[in-house]
Amino acid sequence: MRREAEKIASEPVQFISYGTVPEGTGSPVAPPLAVPPPSPLTPTPVEELVRPYPGTRPGSIDIDLPGGTRLSVDSYVNEKALARVLRALRDVS
Repeated sequence: MRREAEKIASEPVQFISYGTVPEGTGSPVAPPLAVPPPSPLTPTPVEELVRPYPGTRPGSIDIDLPGGTRLSVDSYVNEKALARVLRALRDVS
């Protein structure tokens, strides 16, 4: 089996023509499909932007970093994800 594979691998590679594209046929090229403009974003309600009262989630921690960045996490934070975020913030500053 290995010898067969070596034999096949040592054969020269040949180009097999599958088809051709005619050059300059004179017919107009179809315009690209029109993409509808994106719909305007609906504003987010203010209630969703306001940080909930800190007592609503257990084990909340506010972290103030030297560069002025503030992180708020709770006991549900993924330690590995938090470490990646802190490394990224350190590399940026």
